[in-house]
Amino acid sequence: MPAEGMLPFERVHLERLLLAADVILELSGEGPLNDVLEAELREFRERVQLALLR
Repeated sequence: MPAEGMLPFERVHLERLLLAADVILELSGEGPLNDVLEAELREFRERVQLALLR
């Protein structure tokens, strides 16, 4: 197991989730995205970033 405690494929999946969250948030400016959903997505994005930093 790598020193950072995450297998390479796990890191790739987290990076994909982070990218997906970024795309959804970026495109939300063009259409109606519920404020609650947007807040949840931003929190999810922060959690994924934190997991990648560990």
